[in-house]
Amino acid sequence: MRISSLNKALLFSCRRGNKFLVQSLLAYDIDINCKDAEGNTSLMISAKNGFCDITRLLLLKSPKMNCQNSHGDTALLLSITKSGSKDMVTLLLEQKSIEFFSKNHVGVSCFTKAIEMLDFELFRTLLTKSYYEYRESSIFRKCLSIARRTAERLGISNIFDYMKQEILEHKFALNTAVLKSDFKSVKFLFDYGWMTNKNRSKYDESFLVEALKLYKNNKSDLNQNDIDIVKLLISRAKESDHREEINILHIGVDIGNSELLSLLCQYVNTKYSEETLNYIYTNGLEALFNKYNHAFLHILLGCRPNLMTLCEERNNLIGKALEVGALEFVELFVSEEREFDVTENLLTAIKNCQLACFNFIAEKFQAETIVIISKDESVFLHKAVKVGNKEIVERLISLGADVNAVHKAKSPLMYCLDAEIAKTLLSKGAKVTFKTDDSEPSALLNLYLTAHMYKYYYDEKKKKQVMK
Repeated sequence: MRISSLNKALLFSCRRGNKFLVQSLLAYDIDINCKDAEGNTSLMISAKNGFCDITRLLLLKSPKMNCQNSHGDTALLLSITKSGSKDMVTLLLEQKSIEFFSKNHVGVSCFTKAIEMLDFELFRTLLTKSYYEYRESSIFRKCLSIARRTAERLGISNIFDYMKQEILEHKFALNTAVLKSDFKSVKFLFDYGWMTNKNRSKYDESFLVEALKLYKNNKSDLNQNDIDIVKLLISRAKESDHREEINILHIGVDIGNSELLSLLCQYVNTKYSEETLNYIYTNGLEALFNKYNHAFLHILLGCRPNLMTLCEERNNLIGKALEVGALEFVELFVSEEREFDVTENLLTAIKNCQLACFNFIAEKFQAETIVIISKDESVFLHKAVKVGNKEIVERLISLGADVNAVHKAKSPLMYCLDAEIAKTLLSKGAKVTFKTDDSEPSALLNLYLTAHMYKYYYDEKKKKQVMK
């Protein structure tokens, strides 16, 4: 058989994908770089059609890697086709003599072709490989510039920038789009599967949780695009059986957006079991007391009507509610069926100057409150005087607190740092000469020392300011 016939047979078998025939033909003295009528070599034909096995056989014969056909296309350019594959491109890129930056006769490079095909995984492969080998090259920068102009023409310049940042600067493209409130790009990245971790699908709930954490740590307010992004991520997460995060409502409350919290409540109600929902909602309540918002409480209650019954296992919640003055929660929490430590909770309300909560407990448990407040060893008035809340001091006195009661060898007046509170105590019969032993100053001396100490402190502070 003549050589020309063998060459035609090789080109034909490469076009048809007949590996065994190609293997047989390569055993002969054949021109591995022979071309068809359009200037395509056997390597170019197999690359275009995605025949990786045949390409490997051809590469063993060391063909010319950068031959161009009549259109100026190389094997690498032809491998970037709908019928091609990432595996084929990767195989060609492993060859040391491959030319990254060649263009065909209309100026298309492998970068621009990958962008035009919206094959972003292929773009990742090309950019990663070329960056580490040619990043100082002016040709590399020029090719990237042309590729970006292609992205601009297609209306995806933001996508291009996010992907480039991810590859070159290790900034996750999806996170960048989320932080920029770029809903269009987030949807685009999901639709085209631009994910760093291939072990999770685009329906993974972790994408939603990551976005929420980004909002929590980086944004003070959410706009409509942010809400739309969350809706998109929720719609994707609903399709997955994977469950990621029992603190999802905790994060939602921390972000501080009512619409967002409502969306998350609706989502978890359809996603999680009753037992898990108990943890999710009570975790949300705990976050609520870090930055109390009564509207958020109504959202949580509206989406989980039995929420208050879940609080029985979280005794710390009432303490947190009293600390921030969450009166509505306190009113809902207190019931005849639930154990309630009146003394401890009254003291918590006093310590945090929460008059409304104090009044509610005092009225709800009026008889018990009067008894414990009027005891000789009662500490309530001392605590109120110490924190300096005049309204609570007056309320305690009206409930029968003794203005001369002794606690740790001191009367309430001895703790006083406020002139108005001192007047109130004195008007109710507080003894200024009262003292328990010689080691402690009298109430009058204590008031004088306190006033003198504050005067000295402010005088010194004023001197330092003048000196500066």
